[in-house]
Amino acid sequence: MVVPPPPGLGADGWRTLALALCMAIWWSTEPVPIGITALLPPVLLPLTTEAPLAAITAPYANPLVFLFLGGFLLAAAVERHGLHRRLAWHVLRLAGTEPRRLVLGVMLVSALLSMWISNTAAVLLLLPVVLSVLKAEDATPGLAVALLLGLAYGASIGGTGTLIGTPPNALLAGWLSEARGVDLSFAQWAMLGVPFVALFLPVAWWLLARRLGRGGADAAHAALALLRPGPPARPEARVAVLFALAAGLWMTRPLLNALPGLGALSDEGIALGIGIALFLVPAGRIGEGRALLTWDEAKDLPWQVLLLFGGGLSLAAAMDRSGLALWLGQGLAGMGALPAIAVLATLALTVVLLTELVSNTAVVAALLPVVGAIAEGTGLMPEMLGAALALSASCAFMLPAATPPNALVFASGQVTVARMMRAGAVMNLVSVVLVTLLTMLLAPLVF
Repeated sequence: MVVPPPPGLGADGWRTLALALCMAIWWSTEPVPIGITALLPPVLLPLTTEAPLAAITAPYANPLVFLFLGGFLLAAAVERHGLHRRLAWHVLRLAGTEPRRLVLGVMLVSALLSMWISNTAAVLLLLPVVLSVLKAEDATPGLAVALLLGLAYGASIGGTGTLIGTPPNALLAGWLSEARGVDLSFAQWAMLGVPFVALFLPVAWWLLARRLGRGGADAAHAALALLRPGPPARPEARVAVLFALAAGLWMTRPLLNALPGLGALSDEGIALGIGIALFLVPAGRIGEGRALLTWDEAKDLPWQVLLLFGGGLSLAAAMDRSGLALWLGQGLAGMGALPAIAVLATLALTVVLLTELVSNTAVVAALLPVVGAIAEGTGLMPEMLGAALALSASCAFMLPAATPPNALVFASGQVTVARMMRAGAVMNLVSVVLVTLLTMLLAPLVF
């Protein structure tokens, strides 16, 4: 308001830049919850720019917000009725009792769960199991580190596999829809996310388990005994049916759209439809008792994540509308001389380092408009750069405070900061290489 804008940037763009910097600082330092910071655009943009309030608030109702809302409801029902425990037991039983296979089993369970429920919930489920394993007589310090870090790393890696696995994925989809008019479907993201998980998880397992010995059968049996479920109860079976129905519809939706009358079927509609069904389908006999999910359970959903989606998308739209994104793109035009692999690697490394210190969702919300500017300046596909941003944001493995999974396993007291940093530094570098190569190879095919 006081300092005049630089050449080539109008007053609206200059004030939008000030708002973007303010939100980035608040998201980094958290003087207020990140969801509250996300409410700044409707407050400040009408006062400082010519944008109408309707345009500023529209992104808060982006379809991807409803996709994640439906996903949250489904995850709450899965956790409420213990379906995730049964899945964990079956995978660990198949993994076997040899230590390396036990570590692989824990990582697989963690990754599979975090594709559908939050990374934090996946770790909270398995952490007591892992800690009980480590009380077995033949559990070694090396096995402790491998299991605990494998649990955290599996959750972070697995979240990249689906569009609802972690908020950065959905933020990217919302930004592509709002700013680029690109519809990123659940199945489309899976074509990129699932190969990333399938490549990264075995590498992470090898890095953690390569030095383990052969003992540990007692530890493995302890894990299976703790998780062993009883016969499936009626509510669990009904949640399993709805879960399978949602997953099947999401994966086949592009094919279903070709059928008469289903052309308008959307991932968001599927998510909300299944979410509503959870409140209608009874947990017991029809007409008796409660439904599979109640409002008392649903009201504890992470609502601030939905606000963060809206705030990030509203800021990105303001940057486009005010000319700020174009101005940044012109300033970054010099990057066009760099090879695509160098641009992607630099972006991935920058994001990985930032997410060691700042919430990955906040990093993605702040950087998506910058990625659009880089795309303008380099001529690279914004979808490719955005995918690299979203994948990299889930690859913070070094510091306990970087992610909730890291913090939870560190709090067990069996992993030192030095061990986590040594293992995490290697994982970070591997993630940069995989993100760079995978987005270069697959993004042109997926998008």
